[in-house]
Amino acid sequence: KKFVRKTNNAGNAVRFIVFVGNLPFKSTVEEVREFMKAANPTSVRLMTDKDTGKSRGFAFAEFGTAIDLKHALNFHHQWLGKKKINVELTAGGGGNSTTRKDKLDKRRKDLDKEREKERKTKRRKVDEEAGEAGEDAAETHDAAEEEEEEEPEHADEAADFDAKSKKPNRRKRGRGSRQPTK
Repeated sequence: KKFVRKTNNAGNAVRFIVFVGNLPFKSTVEEVREFMKAANPTSVRLMTDKDTGKSRGFAFAEFGTAIDLKHALNFHHQWLGKKKINVELTAGGGGNSTTRKDKLDKRRKDLDKEREKERKTKRRKVDEEAGEAGEDAAETHDAAEEEEEEEPEHADEAADFDAKSKKPNRRKRGRGSRQPTK
C-alpha cells in the first residue's frame, strides 16, 4: 500500500496530527503506538526532557488519512495504564498567536459538537432497544452513562497512595509543589 501525502490549496502537505496528553511518565513510543494501533499511526513523537531524556507526559501522533485521525480521536478519555489520556486535534506548529488559538478553538468546538451528536445517537439507540425490551428508558440511560464513565478498579487509591509505604503519592501534586521537609 503506497502512502501519498495530500496537499491543500496552497500546495502544502496536509498532516493529520493529534496531541496525546496526560500520558504516564513511563510510557514509551512503542506503548503509545500499540495503544493506538487501531487508528494506524504513521509516527508517534513522545516529548522528552532535554536534560534527563525522561518523558514529559505527552506526545504527538501522525496519521496517513483523515479517517485514521477520526479513529484516533475516539481514544480521548480512554485509560492507558492508570491514567485517563487526552487526545485532541492540533493546529500544527507551536506558539500562541491569536490566529492559531482561534483555529484550535474552532476545531475543538466542531469536535465537541460531533461528540455530542454521537452521544445523542447512542442514547436514542439505547431508548429504542429499551422500548423493544419493555425496560424503563431511564434505567437504561443510567447504565449507559455508568458504562461510559467506568474507571479501573482502585484507580483512585493507586493515584492517591503509594501501595508499599501507605504514604500520599506526591507526584499527583505536580512539579514545583513540593512541601518543605520537617
